[in-house]
Amino acid sequence: MILGLIFCRTYVNIYAMNVSHIVSGIVQFLKEARVEAKKVAWPSKKQVVRHTITVIALSLFVAIILGAFDFVFALFLERFLL
Repeated sequence: MILGLIFCRTYVNIYAMNVSHIVSGIVQFLKEARVEAKKVAWPSKKQVVRHTITVIALSLFVAIILGAFDFVFALFLERFLL
């Protein structure tokens, strides 16, 4: 019985130490991430809007080109192979 209590206490102490070690590691990571985030040169609102519009426009352009190729290939398959 005493051996069981000693084992149980030791296990609980080891578990508590591991949990506290994990928590302190997470806290340390968040502190370091905050410091690094302050070093970042964030873009201005105007740059973000301009780049967002560029990405949307290029995505639409590529979608139109791929849609046209798909239409032409489907038309070709329907007329000549099927």
